[in-house]
Amino acid sequence: MENERKAVLMDFYKAYLDWFNRNAPELKPFTKGTGLCHNFAEFIRSNYAGRNFHLKDFMIALKDQFREANLDVEYPFNNGDDEFYSFDVDTGTHLNPARIQWVRDRVDGKPIEVVK
Repeated sequence: MENERKAVLMDFYKAYLDWFNRNAPELKPFTKGTGLCHNFAEFIRSNYAGRNFHLKDFMIALKDQFREANLDVEYPFNNGDDEFYSFDVDTGTHLNPARIQWVRDRVDGKPIEVVK
């Protein structure tokens, strides 16, 4: 099960990066105004509907990666919700440089580094 979660998470990271690199078109399952957690949940719902997947298990796998890096599990790339919402919620949340670097690093197979 853990290998399956890792594989699905990697599929998500690759699809998210591809979406971002195509100038983030308004195409489901991704949205510009939400973070990785929401986009990951929508990715699971869109691509794995009907399979015996428990969304909660996959969200735990994503948040476990944040914990491993010593990042906040709710706002891993911002200093709380105020900074999260300082990006244009409708069009700019996906532009957070730390979020995009995180995704690139996962796709590139870089080890998770602990943030101090």
